[in-house]
Amino acid sequence: MSPLISGWIADKTGSYNASFAVTFVVIVVGIVLALAAKPPVVPAHYADKELPSSPIYSH
Repeated sequence: MSPLISGWIADKTGSYNASFAVTFVVIVVGIVLALAAKPPVVPAHYADKELPSSPIYSH
């Protein structure tokens, strides 16, 4: 959460506790979604071929 939003919440509530709670919830949801993600599926037309090379992944 950005400092501006945290500051605004602190101004409205008088404490940073709500900002920490919202940040914690966002982090937990992100972790759950990351763990639930499935690996990408290789398209069928690449199944029998070598995947195209990329300069990013070349060794």
